[in-house]
Amino acid sequence: LRLIAYQREFCCGADWGWNLFDATIVAVASVEEIMKLLSTRKLDSNMASLRLVRILKITRVIRVVRIIRMLREVRIMFVSIMATVRMLCWSIVCVVLIMSPVAAYIATAASEYVAMEGEDPEVAEYFGSMFR
Repeated sequence: LRLIAYQREFCCGADWGWNLFDATIVAVASVEEIMKLLSTRKLDSNMASLRLVRILKITRVIRVVRIIRMLREVRIMFVSIMATVRMLCWSIVCVVLIMSPVAAYIATAASEYVAMEGEDPEVAEYFGSMFR
C-alpha cells in the first residue's frame, strides 16, 4: 500500500532505506505464508527453507529502532536505563570487592577463636557450619 501511496518517493524519498526494509519484511512474510500453504498439501516437503524464512522474519524487531528514532523521549529513557545498568554492575563489583576481604577476616577470626578457646555455643550458633 505504501508503494502505491508514495509511488516515486518510496524508492527516492528521505526514508528510502526504511521503506526497502519494510518491503523486504513484507515479502519474507508473504513467502512464509505461501510455503505454509504448500507444506500443508505436501507433508514430505523440505522444511529447512521454511525455518530460514522464519529466522529472516525475526528481523522485524529491527523496526523498533525506527520508532525509537522518532520518539526522542523513549530514546532518552532507554539510554538512561542502559547507563544505570552499567553503573549498577560496577556497584555490584565494588560491593563484592569490599565484602570478600571482610568475610575472609571474619571467618579467620572465628576459626582462630574456636581453635584457641574451644567450642563455644554462641559461636557454634552463628558459625556452626563453617567449622565442618
